[in-house]
Amino acid sequence: MGTRFIAAEESNAHPDYVRAVIAARAEDSVRTNRFHIECPLCPSTHGVLRQAIEAADAFQGEYVAEIEFDGELIKIARFRGVPPFKGFHGHIEAMACYAGQSVGDVNSVQPAAEAKQPEKKSATSDLPKVKLIVGTSRNDVFAGVPLYFYDSVLKSCAGRLDDSSGVSVETETKGMTRGDALSRAKAATDGYVIWLQLRGDDMSRGYTGNLDQIFIEYTVFEATTAKVKTQGNSYQTSYRKGGVVLSPRTSGGNNTVIAESRLKDAAQDAAERILKALHVASPSDIPSH
Repeated sequence: MGTRFIAAEESNAHPDYVRAVIAARAEDSVRTNRFHIECPLCPSTHGVLRQAIEAADAFQGEYVAEIEFDGELIKIARFRGVPPFKGFHGHIEAMACYAGQSVGDVNSVQPAAEAKQPEKKSATSDLPKVKLIVGTSRNDVFAGVPLYFYDSVLKSCAGRLDDSSGVSVETETKGMTRGDALSRAKAATDGYVIWLQLRGDDMSRGYTGNLDQIFIEYTVFEATTAKVKTQGNSYQTSYRKGGVVLSPRTSGGNNTVIAESRLKDAAQDAAERILKALHVASPSDIPSH
């Protein structure tokens, strides 16, 4: 929703930023943490225009832009997470041009009141959506793994799935055993049930000091038959495909904040793999408009 307001008439975004958003396609939005934000509580990755990442990579120099504020000239370093608003001068295209998946719905500058509703692109939005039920197992909690990791993984995976306009997502927040997943699948008339588990290479050991060894195992069951449509694993990693760019891993395998952040990224990766297996356009692979 927020991306649409960048091109609103009332927006303070730099004109070059607005033009870039209007010209962008949905697949031009890339999840990345390349642009640094000094905010420990903020999400680990953000949607940024692919062109901005490429421009910042190609830029030769330390500062990409500057702005005068209260008589002081403030310079913005390359890959600093400051979005370009009116008043900035320099290489606007190399700044943090944030944009989510809805960037593909932005076609023009319009009043904020009208920007609340997405501009209809084509009849594809009228097609029936694939129903997805997503849940996580809570009966096999590892020793030393915080219970809230399951909530974080569920929300991250479901959120990434919901970014695709081709699906409708329902989450089971109370936990879901394999038996529950099979029962939900058999009771459903269409769609799929996605069952997530947090796993480890050695389940006999505690993971208090080795949280980076945890990975996500996902299984997708077909409605009615409960047959396995697809399954796989998604790991904590330094880089992965699917439109997500991550920085190299750092030390501290027992750091719960770092481990939770990486598992959220792994959950998004799992979501994109699932969408591709179901032949539904993933957020980073939506056809151009």
